[in-house]
Amino acid sequence: MSGPVSQAEDACSESAPKVSVCICTLSRPHVAETIKSVLDQEGLDGCAFEIIVADDDPKLSAQRVVQEMAEKTSIPVRYVPCGARNVAVARNACLDAARGDWIAFIDDDERADPGWLASLLSAQKAYGADVVKGMVRGIYPAETPIWIKIADPFTRDYGPTGQTPKEMATGNVFFRRALAAPPHHRFDPAFGRTGGEDTDFFRRLTQMGARIVACREAVVDEVVPVERVSLVYLSGRARRLGQIEQRKQHLYLAGDYALGKRLALAVVAISLLWVHPLLRLADARLAYKTFAKFWYCVGMVEGATLARSDEMS
Repeated sequence: MSGPVSQAEDACSESAPKVSVCICTLSRPHVAETIKSVLDQEGLDGCAFEIIVADDDPKLSAQRVVQEMAEKTSIPVRYVPCGARNVAVARNACLDAARGDWIAFIDDDERADPGWLASLLSAQKAYGADVVKGMVRGIYPAETPIWIKIADPFTRDYGPTGQTPKEMATGNVFFRRALAAPPHHRFDPAFGRTGGEDTDFFRRLTQMGARIVACREAVVDEVVPVERVSLVYLSGRARRLGQIEQRKQHLYLAGDYALGKRLALAVVAISLLWVHPLLRLADARLAYKTFAKFWYCVGMVEGATLARSDEMS
């Protein structure tokens, strides 16, 4: 492959009439709600699409619900058994099964707005993009502490439509399938149990020269379970991100951090810990940013000393 196409064709033209919407799932029965939200898309003006569900559960727990939904719609819904308990392997299984010229990934705990796919298609056409990143809106349970609701850590706004995002993930993203044609580009199974396979994937696409834009109108809702609005979960998530980033530094970028940088991260982390309780009272958003930064720094230090992150939950 010579590289991304600079002047992208209309993603819903006769030359590229199909989109493959991909969902990776692991023991989450509510994947049915995700599938239904994709089936209910509006404003596509005859643009055909298919749905591919890769089941990462060795027990293949999603098979029945997916096949039952497939029987009730004229839109192609295909079940792909994976069972590796490795999200990178499941994502690659989606890429292998996809027949569309364009791939859209949505997570199995997300629900797409009715105009989601049409907005992604429109942004791709308007900006000649190879990759379009949509917005994720957090939907919180009633038990969520007020300061966490205000901080809104599960909402990810990647910038105004047309702007280049500073970071990337697979929850709500749309990209040219040719960019991932084997053997050129795949999700790395080394990150498939910890997370980070998606940021690694899109970081490499950026290095290849892919044109990536945000689309604020393409919205999916992430329904946040009550156990995820606890300080234990949120600290673990930030810590894991720090560990993953350090692994990437070591594997793909500039090598491991020197001892001085590890110690500097530790000092930053300790300093942030002291001010967090006061910030919660004054500014919830800044308090959460400080809290997350502290645990991210802890994870970076752990990663630099070869500590392994927990499996993604």
